Amino acid sequence: IAILCNLAFQTKVNYNDIIVRPISNITDEIIDYTRKNNQCIKYVASAIKKGKNLTVVVEPTVFSKEHQFSSVMEEETILSFESEFNGKLTFQGLGAGGDSTGTAVVSDIVKIYEGINGYDYQNSNNYNINQKYELSGNYLVKVKGEALKVMSSKELKNIVEDKKTQFYAKI
Repeated sequence: IAILCNLAFQTKVNYNDIIVRPISNITDEIIDYTRKNNQCIKYVASAIKKGKNLTVVVEPTVFSKEHQFSSVMEEETILSFESEFNGKLTFQGLGAGGDSTGTAVVSDIVKIYEGINGYDYQNSNNYNINQKYELSGNYLVKVKGEALKVMSSKELKNIVEDKKTQFYAKI
């Protein structure tokens, strides 16, 4: 996600800039919940730009079994982005693990980009990376002493600040 942000937003994003929520926090209760509700959990990297604020996150994300991301297995990768001019574009194929590695995918992206105008990502756009981070959407949450439930990002923000959260995944 750091490399893609460097290309997409023409700015330098370092690994330490990225908010990472571990998938290792997923419990049997959460797995049972998603199975019963015809859902699955995928580890997703995302970046959202609003003005000069850039939020970069890697987190477990819950999808319905009908969602396109649910079909991605093993060494497949899916990349979806939305732009002002092209709307939403999604690319899916081999690219992680086995003979097809993420390096090959990134190499192809760089070659495509260099063919357009060349590229130098030396902080040409100075973004506030995760300095004004806001949760968005809904999250699957396990709060100490309570049942697993879905919460809005606004509700979750209050709980996270109180440090009562045991686990959350974006839905």
